Amino acid sequence: MNPVQNRMVYSLPTGRGKFRSECSLPPALNAPLIMNLLAPFSLTLILSGATFVLMAALMRYRPPRKINQLYGYRTRASMASQERWDYAQQASAVRSRFWGWVMVALGLIDAGLGGMPVAVGVPFSLIILIGSCVMLLKGTEDDLKKHFGSL
Repeated sequence: MNPVQNRMVYSLPTGRGKFRSECSLPPALNAPLIMNLLAPFSLTLILSGATFVLMAALMRYRPPRKINQLYGYRTRASMASQERWDYAQQASAVRSRFWGWVMVALGLIDAGLGGMPVAVGVPFSLIILIGSCVMLLKGTEDDLKKHFGSL
């Protein structure tokens, strides 16, 4: 590897009022996999997926007990009755956990393969994130219709 590739340009105070503008990366960040984890596609999907998984755990183990406007899976169908509300919280938690792990896996696979270019990675990661949200909503609404029927 070319030594110039391991250098990042940024300013650091040297303690005497002067700034050094070029520094080597710490050895822990020299590994290609670690650097690829910081690529926009990988980072977006891993952090979004982890958020989905954490929210799923919160919804599964600490679901909102009563219908409210602040916290929980809130749609017209889920808020129609307390029974629908309770069912929707559990159904959305299962789907959120699934789509969260899918996003984390895609981010890790991308990092392992070398990272996607920024111009492609950013839009593609947003498409996957929005698609995961749509699939979460559609799946939970379909579950509600199948279990309780239409409103």
